[in-house]
Amino acid sequence: MITISLTPEQFAKAQSALRSDKSIVYVGDDKIGSVTTSQISFDYTYDGTNLSMTISGKHGLAKFASDSTIKEHIEALLK
Repeated sequence: MITISLTPEQFAKAQSALRSDKSIVYVGDDKIGSVTTSQISFDYTYDGTNLSMTISGKHGLAKFASDSTIKEHIEALLK
């Protein structure tokens, strides 16, 4: 499991970006959901402070990436 600290504002911004990207399948609400991109699929929960993600699939070159590498990449995208 990957855990990333996010403020509610940061989470809302990330949700908005996911919803607007037509190449991403996003199903969820403010607390729980799932995301599928061309590289990874994951389920998430958000408790108002922490985003917890469970990787359910790795696709393409992401098959070779560790969860810590994926976490670093996601954290960079959220900045």
